[in-house]
Amino acid sequence: MAGVLVFAVLMAAGQSLGRAEPTGNYRPDLVADPLAIGCYPLPDDVVLDFPYVVRRDGDVPTASGERRSLVLHWSLLDLDQVRDRLSEAFTRAGFVVTGRSTTPAELSMARPEPGGRVTRVAARLTELDNRSPDPIVRGVLELDLPVVALSSDDPACANPFVTKRFEEDR
Repeated sequence: MAGVLVFAVLMAAGQSLGRAEPTGNYRPDLVADPLAIGCYPLPDDVVLDFPYVVRRDGDVPTASGERRSLVLHWSLLDLDQVRDRLSEAFTRAGFVVTGRSTTPAELSMARPEPGGRVTRVAARLTELDNRSPDPIVRGVLELDLPVVALSSDDPACANPFVTKRFEEDR
């Protein structure tokens, strides 16, 4: 009899102890947009006016020295719309489209700097083959940019999940 009573008390207590209070909010907090808060800005603070998510950012060695590799996923628009908006955003910052390859998925831009230097930017766009009738992620944008230093003291910039700069990417 005592065993049954102990079992009943444990069952009742076990149903309420150690459980989280249901809040009805099961979405995680979204991390800040590193381009919007200025952790590692685009040249001349270029602002992209299409929906995107930063997937990866970091400096990579190339034959001509280190370059910044910034990878974004875009949504809602098709490849031509993203390419045109990207071109317009960099043109407003003084860049000139220097060439389009035979495919509309590549874009090269340059801007002359004082002292005869030239800042070069390249973009490669890949539209995803998503058969969903209304896909969220429409494509991948890979930007080849000049290296830039951390430009914000926002505490979020110390978080690699915000900056998308993970040490193992190097």
